[in-house]
Amino acid sequence: MAGRRARRVVRSRLGCRLPDPRELLQLRHRRCPGLDAFVRPDHGVHRIRRHRSRPGSPRAVASGDGAEIVNRVPPSTCHALLNVGPGQAEYRTVPIPASSGDGGLGRVLAAGVCGSDLALFGGNGIASGQRPHILGHETVVRIDVTSAVLAERWGVREGDLVFVEEFIPCGWCETCRSGRYHVCPRTDFRSERFLRYGRTSLDTAPGLWGGFAEFLFLHPDARLHPVPDGVAPHLAVLATPLANGLRWVRTVGDTRPGDAVVILGPGAHGLGCVVAAREAGAGEVILVGQSVDTTRLTVGRALGASTLLRADRDDVEAEVHRRTGGRGANVVVDVTGSANSPGLAIRLARGGGIVVLAGGPPGPADGFPVELITQRELRIAGVRGHQGQDIAGALRLIGSGKYDLDAVTTQTPLSEGAELLRELVAAGAARDAPHHVLVPGLRPTSMAATASEPAAREVPT
Repeated sequence: MAGRRARRVVRSRLGCRLPDPRELLQLRHRRCPGLDAFVRPDHGVHRIRRHRSRPGSPRAVASGDGAEIVNRVPPSTCHALLNVGPGQAEYRTVPIPASSGDGGLGRVLAAGVCGSDLALFGGNGIASGQRPHILGHETVVRIDVTSAVLAERWGVREGDLVFVEEFIPCGWCETCRSGRYHVCPRTDFRSERFLRYGRTSLDTAPGLWGGFAEFLFLHPDARLHPVPDGVAPHLAVLATPLANGLRWVRTVGDTRPGDAVVILGPGAHGLGCVVAAREAGAGEVILVGQSVDTTRLTVGRALGASTLLRADRDDVEAEVHRRTGGRGANVVVDVTGSANSPGLAIRLARGGGIVVLAGGPPGPADGFPVELITQRELRIAGVRGHQGQDIAGALRLIGSGKYDLDAVTTQTPLSEGAELLRELVAAGAARDAPHHVLVPGLRPTSMAATASEPAAREVPT
């Protein structure tokens, strides 16, 4: 009776059904980092009690509770691409920690170059004050070293191929307990406890906080997702833009079969939104770019966009209303980050529609038509990234082979990453390849087959 009363009390506070203990055993891979809890996508977070093994007990000896599980000895140093100043990157040798403690160590196989990486590199992004740091937050690693904490939380072991989320939430705050770990205060660069992959300073031990390196430190609170068998690492890194698209279009945008969806911006995240709209059964998917986005728009067409518009050549507002019978779009997703696009997104939405703003401008938006929001009863939703179920869904989608994602990615050796970043920032809006991936160990394109990688500067330990 006492147990049932306790469950009723917790249930009333959570406002949802507590899972059966047998369900908990099946949900170990969804365990919240740093929290004795399990996450169900439809029920939020449930606190449970952890039963610790007594030192020396058979269970403790068998499981290695609290002990680092080491399969192989990693090297003492590795190469990394460091952002040392605005527009400045150096390919250096950095130390690898001798021990990962309750965390682990992953050998980086591929890391995607996000638009936010370019903003940080150019000096315009958040957390620029964290320099020097290793960029890269769309990372696939093969686990070299794990621990009992990571093994218990995610069911991983040495040799596993995993995708590492960029967020390192605390797992204990009210935000994390509500299931919204992706907006945990610890992931905010203004926090004194700031930790986030691709954003954290090299001076914060152990320093390997970014995917643009040969190794990545796996924090005990890191969120790991197994990569499906047969999925190449350079495709698995697309889990981030695809997961964002799934959440922004399907979950936040509430796209229904037959809806008209407009996507402003044909970059990797915009293309992820195209895929998500098709998966949701949208009837009309309109992708808007510029004349310089020829390749991106072509890829968008192949992924399922029914209409392609060029904002510098077409009357976007008139064309969208013409193609939707004058009603406008049910869902508009703005992934451009420009100052004038939020106003355009609002004008494109029909009455009762939803406007999703992702990665807005650093300052005020231009021409924000507040009167249209009230007249049409629009819902405006700001979004920041994804959640675990979105990453899992994206990886399943990649593994299905349903979409030709090889056309989305361009691979570049990590050793040539500094030159690539400079070229992409200099190109600005003219950069046309949808998504670049840095690959450690990939043969440099400018070198002969017998040549070695460029010399790397040493970082003192």
